[in-house]
Amino acid sequence: MITKVADRDTRPGKKEDSSSKKFRTLTNAIRFCTWTVGADVTKPEYKFYWRTYMTGMLIFMFMLCTGYTVYVDVVINADWVALLQTCCQSGAGIQGGTKFLCVLFYRKDVVEVLNFLHFTYEKHECLGPNYKKSLEDALKLLITCAKGLLSVYLVARLSCIAFPAAFYALYNEKLMVMQFLIPGLDPETIFGYWMLTAVHIVCTVCGFFGNFAADMYIFVFITSAPLVKNILKCKLEDLDTKLEAFNGQKILQKDVHEDIMGIINWHKNYLRLLESSERIFFIVIFVEMITSFMSNLSILYCILIGVWPSGKIYLAFTITSFFMFSALGTVVDSSNQDCSDIIYTCRWYDLPISEQRLLLFMLRRSQSTSGLSVGKMMPLNMNTAVQISKAIYSVLMLLMSGREQ
Repeated sequence: MITKVADRDTRPGKKEDSSSKKFRTLTNAIRFCTWTVGADVTKPEYKFYWRTYMTGMLIFMFMLCTGYTVYVDVVINADWVALLQTCCQSGAGIQGGTKFLCVLFYRKDVVEVLNFLHFTYEKHECLGPNYKKSLEDALKLLITCAKGLLSVYLVARLSCIAFPAAFYALYNEKLMVMQFLIPGLDPETIFGYWMLTAVHIVCTVCGFFGNFAADMYIFVFITSAPLVKNILKCKLEDLDTKLEAFNGQKILQKDVHEDIMGIINWHKNYLRLLESSERIFFIVIFVEMITSFMSNLSILYCILIGVWPSGKIYLAFTITSFFMFSALGTVVDSSNQDCSDIIYTCRWYDLPISEQRLLLFMLRRSQSTSGLSVGKMMPLNMNTAVQISKAIYSVLMLLMSGREQ
C-alpha cells in the first residue's frame, strides 16, 4: 500500500518553524486567554483595567451568591443535600479566584520565568543536535499537555452548559448550569430560570478562560523543569567531550573553569525555576487539592443518592484535573533525581581539585532539592493522590452507612 505523505511542506525556501517560534506561539495563546479576563500580566507596564475589575466583580459576586445559596439551603429550606450540590461547584470558583489573585500578585515572577524560558529556547536551539532534541522533546510534551488540558476544559464546560438544556427538552425539568442562586431571581419562574442560566453561562465562560490560562502557566513552568535539566545534561556531556580530548594530559583550572562556572550557573537557573514555580503556585496547589477533595466527595455522594443528574459530567472533570496536578509533582521529583544522577555520572574525576569541589557542592545541592508540596504538609505526587482518593472513599462509605441507618 502506498501512502501519500502531505504533512510537511517541502517546497524550496519553506522552512519549518523553530522551537522558539512554536513556544512563543503557545505562550501567545495563553496570553489571549489571560487578556479575556484582564490578567495579561506579561504585557509591558501592565495595569489593572476594566476587564480586570469585571473579572474581580464576577468572582466576588460568585462568592456572595454562594454564601446566599448556603443560607437558603440550610436556614430556609433545611436541605443538606442541596448544600452538598452547592459545595460541589464552589470549589471551581474558589480555585479560579485563587489563581486570578496569585497571577496578579506574583506577576513580576511570572514575567521573569517566561522571559527565562524564551531565552532558553532562543539560545540553545542552535548549539547542536542534542540541545535541539531536548527543546523539541520538551515542546512536544508541552503541546500534548496543552491539547489534553484544552480538551478536558472544553468538554467539561460545554457539557455543563448543554446537559441542562437537553434535560429540559427531554424531561421538561429545570436544571441549573451552576449551583448558586441570586437574590431576587426565583429559579422556579421562567424569567428567573433563564436569567440565572445566562449568568451561570457567563461565569462558566469566564472561568474557562481564566482557569485554563492559569493551569497552562503551571504546566509551562513545571514541565520546563525536565527541559532545563536536559540542557544541563548536554552541557556536562560537552564538558566530558572536552575532558576526553585531553587524553590523559594534566588539566589546568583555566582550561575548564569557564565551562564549570557556566554549568553551575545553569544549575542555579534550574533551582530558581523550581523556587519561582513553588512561590507563585504554592497557594494555588494547596487550594486545588483541598477543594478537589471536597468537590469529589460531595459529587460522589450526590450521585450515589441520585439527586444530581449532571453531577457525573462535573465529576469526570474534577477527577481528571486532580490527577493532572498530582502528576506535575511526580514530574518535578523525577527531574530532581535525574539531575543528581547526571551530575554524579560526569567525568568529575578528570577535573582539577578546585573544580571537583565546585561540582561536589552542586551535587549536594541537587540532592537536597525539594519538590512541590501541598501546603508544606505532604508532597505533591501520585502517591499523595492515591492516599487522598482512599480518604475520599473512606469518608464516602461512612456517609452512606449513616444514611442507611
